[in-house]
Amino acid sequence: MQASTPLKRWATPVRELISAERFAAISATVIDNNQNLDQATAEQIVEEALKFVATCATRPEERLRPSRVVDEGWHALILHTATYAELCRSLGRFVHHARKAQLATPDPGGPLLST
Repeated sequence: MQASTPLKRWATPVRELISAERFAAISATVIDNNQNLDQATAEQIVEEALKFVATCATRPEERLRPSRVVDEGWHALILHTATYAELCRSLGRFVHHARKAQLATPDPGGPLLST
């Protein structure tokens, strides 16, 4: 039995992938799109979206799909087109968003994060 190859650890802290100002703007977009969502949760959603995009860019051979919550952050990130393009450029690959009929992880949270 062959041992699995350990994943390469990401060297850059996720919040350093984009500027603090851009991170705040994307977090604000998540809040704007989800009434009653608190700042800390919005920031966590953006962090997870950044991790997802970075993983997709660095592991293109994998067929990854985000949870509905992460997809919400990804949508907010994509809406900031210049930031998203620069992020993808810095990661070495543009990560395209393709709509899927069903996401990998169903979210029983209902309308909070509809796409």
